[in-house]
Amino acid sequence: IAKLLGWNKFSIMGHSMGTHIGLIMAALMPELIDKVCLIEGFGIPRRQPASEIPDLVKVSYLKTVGLKDKSAPIYPSVDAMVETRKKSLIQISDSAARLLCERSVKQQGDGYTWRNDPRLKFTAPLKVNHEEICEFVKRMEAPTCLIFGDESPNRDKKLIDERIALHRDLQVHRFHGGHHLHMEDDYMNVARVMAPFFNVALLEE
Repeated sequence: IAKLLGWNKFSIMGHSMGTHIGLIMAALMPELIDKVCLIEGFGIPRRQPASEIPDLVKVSYLKTVGLKDKSAPIYPSVDAMVETRKKSLIQISDSAARLLCERSVKQQGDGYTWRNDPRLKFTAPLKVNHEEICEFVKRMEAPTCLIFGDESPNRDKKLIDERIALHRDLQVHRFHGGHHLHMEDDYMNVARVMAPFFNVALLEE
């Protein structure tokens, strides 16, 4: 995409899964990356026992090949989809769930369904372990801004701290909020950090 747009250098901003992609990209091609902002992610969030990997690969494979026999659920309204999204594994407010749904739904007949690829929710078929993530972090050269919410679940603080110590140019910010803190009530805290990091003006409410 960057090549098609004629970008010789660009910045990356990602959330959750997007931070893992951004981290790896910044490590693989440091000469292309100007700055990196990672929200709620800095590589795999916790250590996965090696004994569990074969079972995870099997589950991922079975879900992928089973897609052809399944159809996406149909909801009677966007409100119904919002309620479903709020009840997912990661808790999210009504307003944030509505934002996610409004950009991720499509009308189908008399109802609504998701337009995103269902494979996004599948477990990755192969895992990059903590030691390998550390090697990617060592190769990152771009100034990086890392943002976490203090109520976000499923994160091994010890692993994250080890990766933080390896980055050569990193600023870390922690705010009140969960996995979608940039979409919750205190989102301006995140904006006030990101705007100066990217050298852009911030329009306060």
